[in-house]
Amino acid sequence: MVVLIDCDNFFASCERVMQPQYAKRPVVVLSNNDGCVIARSNEAKAAGVTMGQPYFMCSELLEKIGAGVFSANFLLYRHFAKRLQGIFQTLPAQSIDIYSIDESFIEFKDEQISDPILWGTTLRKLILDWTGIPVSIGMAPSRALAKVATRMAKKNPTGVGILKRDDHHSELFLKSTDIADVWGIGRKLAPKFKMLGVVTAWDLTQIELSNPIMNIIDKPMKELIFQLKGWNVAPQETKLRQSIRRSRSFSYNVNDSEGIRSSLVDFSSQVAAKLRDKQLYTNHLKLAIYKKIPHSIRGVGKYYEETFDWTNDVFIFSQVAERAAKKLYVAGESYTRAMVYCDNLKIDQQLSIEHDHTEALKKSSLLNAIYELESLYGAAGPQIATKLLSSKWKGKKQLESPYNHAAWNKLPPVQAG
Repeated sequence: MVVLIDCDNFFASCERVMQPQYAKRPVVVLSNNDGCVIARSNEAKAAGVTMGQPYFMCSELLEKIGAGVFSANFLLYRHFAKRLQGIFQTLPAQSIDIYSIDESFIEFKDEQISDPILWGTTLRKLILDWTGIPVSIGMAPSRALAKVATRMAKKNPTGVGILKRDDHHSELFLKSTDIADVWGIGRKLAPKFKMLGVVTAWDLTQIELSNPIMNIIDKPMKELIFQLKGWNVAPQETKLRQSIRRSRSFSYNVNDSEGIRSSLVDFSSQVAAKLRDKQLYTNHLKLAIYKKIPHSIRGVGKYYEETFDWTNDVFIFSQVAERAAKKLYVAGESYTRAMVYCDNLKIDQQLSIEHDHTEALKKSSLLNAIYELESLYGAAGPQIATKLLSSKWKGKKQLESPYNHAAWNKLPPVQAG
């Protein structure tokens, strides 16, 4: 039995927990620069606010319906995700896969869940009581079916959806599910399938191995079909990433060296964190800053590249970023964007024979301690000092909620009646 726990409107729900006055009001969360909508409560959806809609296009509507509008507060959302994951760890599961910040796949033996509806509703209540976050729970024999089952759960008053192999009710729901709403298909692939007569999720399950369509689709898509049929095919081995990039336009034009240094070190730290998360190493960084020119949004880029021994050490990346800032920045010029990019990625760190391996082990222990503190406390944890030189280049976040679970002075006050 595969159980998918999907947080409902996760970012908006987190904001509501911290500010209960918005519990029944529409809520939207905006992207880093307050540019567009990245999360909506059900009330905001019903009012016509769409995902990705530019804020300036819906600001009047949001004001008219009395919506709470917040800049993204990712540190807060990560803290809620940690709490949810703590609950999942207490379950007697065979495996737990944190698929994303708001979705987790948990596998159980069939005999462990004798009454799926009772089990699911009990777990939903537990999560709501302990975290304040509403969730939808989908249960099925495979991941792809569990994903579809969460769509059923969102339409069900119990918040629990169950799909079974060779079940009449499951067949009816798959027949009512548009192919574009199937995990792994989406809006881009859906038209191609519809041209072949595959219109619903059920149609996808009816494709036989002998069908010519099977000759023109890739292995992951074949596994998706098997999973929709109810067979829990093991997840594909993750393909090695070819590159990692961190780039963002500045909130304001930057014309001081502190801003350039801060942004490049910040982005290089994020690239290092992504490498660590994927257990990857690189020996090459490319950094750039983009100069403002008339009639251009992106500007003209100036680049700096450096090759070094294989690593994902944030301190080495920061030193490269400092050298890049010194080389690229020109006083008096105005910059609109920065970028840090690495390629030539490998899984195994390759140390040269000149390395002091004892010293490398000591440094590895130090870095692991720092990374653990970062994962626990986010921006409130240890930071490269250069990152704190300037913040004016960062996202505007003029509407960010003030809450941070890692700082006592950022917690909301509680009064006993």
